Amino acid sequence: MLGATACDGLPEAAPLRIDAGKPDTTQSLCGDTATNALNCGVCDHSCLGGMCSGGTCQPILLAEGPWFPNLIVVKDGFLYWTATKGAASVMRMPTSGGAPEDIALGSPGWGLAVDSTNVYYTSGADGGAVQTTPRGGGVPKTLTFDIKQPMELALQGNALYWTQRGDNSFISDASLMTMPIGGGTPVKLLGSPCCRSLTGLAVDPTGAYVTWFGSVGDSTLSRVSLDGGAETVFAGTQDNPQPLIADRSVVFWGEVGTKFDHGVLHSAWTDGTHVETMLSSKDPIIRITADEYNVYWTWWPGHAQGANGFNGGVRGLSRNGGSKARELAIDQTTPWGIAVDDVAIYWTIWGVTNATNQKGAIMKLAKP
Repeated sequence: MLGATACDGLPEAAPLRIDAGKPDTTQSLCGDTATNALNCGVCDHSCLGGMCSGGTCQPILLAEGPWFPNLIVVKDGFLYWTATKGAASVMRMPTSGGAPEDIALGSPGWGLAVDSTNVYYTSGADGGAVQTTPRGGGVPKTLTFDIKQPMELALQGNALYWTQRGDNSFISDASLMTMPIGGGTPVKLLGSPCCRSLTGLAVDPTGAYVTWFGSVGDSTLSRVSLDGGAETVFAGTQDNPQPLIADRSVVFWGEVGTKFDHGVLHSAWTDGTHVETMLSSKDPIIRITADEYNVYWTWWPGHAQGANGFNGGVRGLSRNGGSKARELAIDQTTPWGIAVDDVAIYWTIWGVTNATNQKGAIMKLAKP
C-alpha cells in the first residue's frame, strides 16, 4: 500500500487525526474540548477563527461573491483562484481573510499555477490563451493564444504544461502542450486526433501525468516524459477518470463514471508500480489535493447534474488508505477546487442555484 517506508523513497505515512474516531471532549487540562475553538477535540488544536462543535472544527466562509470560482492555489499566505463570471480571470485574498482583489481582468479563467513572482492561467474557450500576470496584479501578458478549449495548467521548473480539448465536441484534437514560462513556441507532448478528451493533468520533476476520457477501453491514466517521447499507460479501462494530482512520488486520481454516478480514488507510484484502489463510493470525486499524510477531495452526490445546485462536501483519507473516508465538510453547494497548506484546507464553492442567482464562495477549514 501507499505510505511506504522511507527506504522506498517515499515519506513514511503516520496516522493523523483524520483517521481517528470521535474526538475526546472530556480533557480537563484545557477545559471542555467540545466547543473550545482553541482546543477543539484535543488540547491546542485551533479552529483558526472558526467555531468548534462536538469537538470538530467547522468550515469558515472567507469570502463570497458572483465570481463562479474554479480552481484554487495556496501560496505564501495567499489564496489565488480562477473565475468564470464577472470581470476577473484571477482573484486573490490572504489565507487569514480580507477583501478579495482582482489581479487579472479578461476572459473566464480555468487552469491555474503560481510561482514566487507570477500567476499563470488558461482563459477563454475557442480562441483561448495561456496568460500570466504578477502575483499582486497587473496587465496580463498573453504567452500563447488561439487555443481550442485550454483547460488544466501545471508549472514545473521554468516550463508550463497545459491541456487543450480541441473542438467543441471535446473529442477531437485533444493535446498536452508545453512552453517556457517566459513565452516561446508551444510544443506538443501528447495528442489524440480522435476520439478522447484530456480531463486531468499533473506534473512532477520527472514527467507529466494525464487522464484520458473516451470509450472505457480508451480511458486511461498515462505518463509522458517532460521532454516528450512515448506515452506510458499506468492504468487502463478507467470509467471517466478526471481529477489528478502528483505528490511526493505518488499519483492520485479519481473516476466519476460516464454517468457521473460514482467516485473511485486510485493511487500509483510515479514509476507506474503499486497501482491501488484506495476507496470506492457513490459520490463523484471532483478535485483532489494532498499533503504529507492525507489525501483530500471535493465531492458531489452521484447523479447530481444540472444547473440548480446540489450539496456535496469535502472528505479526507490517509495516504495509507482505509476502510472509510472522513467527512470534513458537508452541505457545501457545488464545491469545486481544493488546496491545502500546513494548517488548513481551502476550497471553492460554485454556489449554483439557478441561471440568474449565483453566489460563489471561498471556504477554509482547520486541518483535523
